[in-house]
Amino acid sequence: MDYVIKFCENNFVHGTGETARRLREEDNYEVMITSCLGNCSDCIDMPYAVVKDTLIYADDADSLYDEIMDAID
Repeated sequence: MDYVIKFCENNFVHGTGETARRLREEDNYEVMITSCLGNCSDCIDMPYAVVKDTLIYADDADSLYDEIMDAID
């Protein structure tokens, strides 16, 4: 199944750029990177992404990848 996973480019300071890159290498996901997802208070604090219109948070970028994979399975 195809999923759209959204990232805020301002959140890349938390390593989410690498998470986005890893997901782009897989065929089943569309990765969208925007200049702002409108979650600024969360964006400055921790890595996050939007999957199925749900915010996914984690302590670090590697954990975020795992959380995203759990959310789409």
